[in-house]
Amino acid sequence: MKYDAIVSIIGRSNVGKSLLFNRLLKFNYSLISDDPGTTVDIKYNFINFKSKNIGFIDTAAILDFPNKKIYKKVFNQIIYSINNSNIILFIVDSSNSNFYKDVNLFKFLLTFKKKIFLIINKIDLLNNIKNEFNFINKEDIIYISSLYNKGIRSLINKIFSNTNNFIINDKYKFIDLDNNKYIKLSVIGKQNVGKSTLINSISNEKLLITSSQPGTTKDSTNTIIKLKNINLIFTDTAGIINIDFLSKIKNSSSYINKINYILIKNINKSNIIIFIIDITLEITNKDLILINHLIKLGKPIILLINKCDLLNKKIFKIKKNEILKKLNFIKFINIIFISALYKKNIKHIFNNINIIDKFLFKKLKTNYLNKILYESIKNLNHKYINDKQPKLKFCNIYSTNPIKIIIFGKRTYLLSNSYKKYISNCFYKNLNYKNIPISIIYKEISK
Repeated sequence: MKYDAIVSIIGRSNVGKSLLFNRLLKFNYSLISDDPGTTVDIKYNFINFKSKNIGFIDTAAILDFPNKKIYKKVFNQIIYSINNSNIILFIVDSSNSNFYKDVNLFKFLLTFKKKIFLIINKIDLLNNIKNEFNFINKEDIIYISSLYNKGIRSLINKIFSNTNNFIINDKYKFIDLDNNKYIKLSVIGKQNVGKSTLINSISNEKLLITSSQPGTTKDSTNTIIKLKNINLIFTDTAGIINIDFLSKIKNSSSYINKINYILIKNINKSNIIIFIIDITLEITNKDLILINHLIKLGKPIILLINKCDLLNKKIFKIKKNEILKKLNFIKFINIIFISALYKKNIKHIFNNINIIDKFLFKKLKTNYLNKILYESIKNLNHKYINDKQPKLKFCNIYSTNPIKIIIFGKRTYLLSNSYKKYISNCFYKNLNYKNIPISIIYKEISK
């Protein structure tokens, strides 16, 4: 896709960068919080305005990271974004009483020789801005309130009028998340298990900030990777804080609730779930409960046991056997032992994705499904209570991703678990599905 302009949103902490990003895109792509440094990884997406494609990049806050090692990586990403942009939106908070740092930062941005607009946000809380920015052309100063959606249309028009004659150096692959041409993969796991490191290794680029400090990734970030003829979107998610997030958000912290909400939304939109476990940590009962929750969603799951490089061969063998024993209840899920840092066994992940892709959007014919059903119950003898026998009549495909088959019949409530398991195995065997769960729903019919 051709882009007419790429716009970077730059500013200090809590000036409203992510909220503006969401307003421009008319969707909540970025996590918003009053906590400083919520945005760490860059986020990017595009809008089509008056037949022009304009890409927007939401960057991390400048100068407000206490961790020097992380900030160096963050700052490099910000500079990378600026260098590959045509327009910079520099945001300041109008309620701020001292613009000294903002003025210095604006002068620093001028050295990149890009078109810069000064965005004065929170005009609903406007204080008197003195002459700190008197060196800027008045036409390049725009007053907005991201919270109340004021001035956003004027800002887009101003950007649109400055999109001519740009040479686009498209380092970013802007993503339409609703495009069915992509296979969407959510990478989830506890904090610091190596989710961002995995995506960086797969993409061969350091697109995401990684650190040994837990909770470095605070928002979801999308990365496009091409596998042969398959377009993949890997969504790097924040580390799971509350293990019960899939069943109920119990934590009272609104910030954690937002993270969990975005995490659930990404899982629901994904076609494949990649769940990562740190081999150096014990697998707890809560981990097993979480895996069970994910299985019930009916989506294909690839389970990765990461950080195998931290163990010697003897201990690795012991840990591997322990993990496989604990996870022996899992079926139709491939377990891969990897080192994301050193790219060990990464190719096996792609092999699994390739296998799943062959079946993921496969069209199932109702006639064939009914043939499987009839053959499976044809010569099966089964005893029932009080001689009342359930009758399975026919089946239909309910959804393909996840795969759900509805079997209609009479007195289906009398079916034993072993009988249901037998029916399920017949479908797996005949459809030849690998690493893809099939959910079977039984429904009563009156006639």
